[in-house]
Amino acid sequence: MYERTKVSLNIIDSLINVYDLSAYVVDCEKKSFIYVSSNALFLSGYDREKVINIGYEFYSYIIEKQELEWFYQVNQSAQIFFIIYQCINVVNLF
Repeated sequence: MYERTKVSLNIIDSLINVYDLSAYVVDCEKKSFIYVSSNALFLSGYDREKVINIGYEFYSYIIEKQELEWFYQVNQSAQIFFIIYQCINVVNLF
């Protein structure tokens, strides 16, 4: 894992502990969780380590089957938006 990612995850973990938030960080390429908070809201009764081990497929455990395809489409659109946003920022540097 990259050094900057570790620093970011430490900051996220600190904020989550202070404000009792629920959050997770996904590696979109590997379709796995890099970080999962211990907040019960996201975990939906599952153990944090189990969620990390299940990975991206965890969504199929907690999202209704008829809504799962919609969720994946929204998620993919968000990833595309993020990639385009990064490209625009790189272009603006020049």
